[in-house]
Amino acid sequence: MSPASSTDGSSNEPDVAGSDTAGSDTDGALVNEVTPLPEATAGFTYSVIIPVFNSEDLVASVIEGLLRTFDEAGLNLEVVCVNDGSVDRS
Repeated sequence: MSPASSTDGSSNEPDVAGSDTAGSDTDGALVNEVTPLPEATAGFTYSVIIPVFNSEDLVASVIEGLLRTFDEAGLNLEVVCVNDGSVDRS
C-alpha cells in the first residue's frame, strides 16, 4: 500500500483543482470534466504558444477548444500563434 492510501484503499490525496478528470458515463462514452481552480488563480493569465506551419485546417478548432476549456475553468488566457513561412492561409 502506498503512503497516500488509507487502510480501505482510498487515496488521502486531495483532488487536484483545475485538472481534467476523465471517466465514462453509463453507456461507456468518455466524459471529460474541468474542475475550476481556486480564487488564488484569478489574477493569472496563462500564455499558450501554438506553433503553426501549414495547418490551416486545424488552427481555428485548436484555438476554439482552448478558449472553451479555459473559459469553463474560469481562467484567463492569451494565445500566441507562431507562423514561420506557411504557404497555406494558416
